[in-house]
Amino acid sequence: MVAKPEMRQQPAEEVQEAPKKRSKRPLLLLFGLVVVLVVGLLAFHMLSGKKGAAKGEVKKELKVSYYLPLDDFLVNLSGSDDHYLKAGITLGMTQNMSQDEAKDKTAPIRDAIITVLGHKTLADVSKEGAKEALKKEIQERVNEALGGQDVAAVYFTSFATQ
Repeated sequence: MVAKPEMRQQPAEEVQEAPKKRSKRPLLLLFGLVVVLVVGLLAFHMLSGKKGAAKGEVKKELKVSYYLPLDDFLVNLSGSDDHYLKAGITLGMTQNMSQDEAKDKTAPIRDAIITVLGHKTLADVSKEGAKEALKKEIQERVNEALGGQDVAAVYFTSFATQ
């Protein structure tokens, strides 16, 4: 018998595997999501800005040019004969109307203010935020009475209820 050389199994050389390539798919998905989110926010911002401007909701801030102090107002509050409101009011006027014109129009100004105040109840003028809402309503009504954007601000110089 012929002796066969022993086949020794030599350890196979370790083959270094190339590092697995990570898929770029999650990164692309994340990037795409960010792009979609940014585009969506920009579109929302642009559309909401145009919508507000179209409805006239975006108002230009009016600048006070001078102040028009008015005599105190004393009115019966609505819903009761024994509740009164005494308020001192000064109007911040724009340059759309001169001081002389404003003084000549105190009758329609006072009428608009008395109308607003006379429709309020004690609860209306006593709740939180009532004075700010009342200022806004007075500004709107006086501007309507004057036919323009003449009143930029309303200031209470005194305010008392009984």
